[in-house]
Amino acid sequence: MGSEPLEIPIPPRVARPPNPILTARLTLTAAMPDHLRLMAHFARHAAAHLNLRTAPGTWVRPNLRRFRILKSPFVHAKSKEIFERRVHAMTVDVHNGHWETQRAWVDYVVAATPPGIKVTLEEWTRENVGYGKRLEAAANDELGRRSPEGGGVKKIAWPPRTVSDVVLQKAQVLLKQLGGPPLAAGGEKKAANDAKAGKAEKSGKGAKTEKR
Repeated sequence: MGSEPLEIPIPPRVARPPNPILTARLTLTAAMPDHLRLMAHFARHAAAHLNLRTAPGTWVRPNLRRFRILKSPFVHAKSKEIFERRVHAMTVDVHNGHWETQRAWVDYVVAATPPGIKVTLEEWTRENVGYGKRLEAAANDELGRRSPEGGGVKKIAWPPRTVSDVVLQKAQVLLKQLGGPPLAAGGEKKAANDAKAGKAEKSGKGAKTEKR
């Protein structure tokens, strides 16, 4: 009875989409490869019941790390003992899946995963051409602030070019909330230059008085 192999049913097949597109990848990592094979089979069964099409589990090259430790505490000891740690990994790809279904599937798999197995999920989303421009326009609308003159929404470059631009934007928002006068661009540099000029004049006057 104990020598008979286990009869594990094959996951039910899901209809193949006309254009299979990779949308998620489930990665299982553990120290025992046999556990990964069983969990990958279980994950594919669960995905089939959620109408997610998955590819057969694919083995990833194991991560090998060796440790060399001296056998003796003697300062001139030469004999060493070598230990190694292997971390095995297996991936399950999902094609043409919805992100909500994929999240629910992963939550179910994680809840049923035994200790010692790590589950990670990578997701990919695809957008139409021009998505970057729309994202930049949305960011400018979100970060837009009313100009002090009331001339409408002021467009802010995204991302900011320098740290001083970020500080200036934060200062303008703070002054507007406090009801103070607007801070003109380059005001900090002008104030610093005025302070340097004042110090130079004072040092020049002091030098003339010393000569007298």
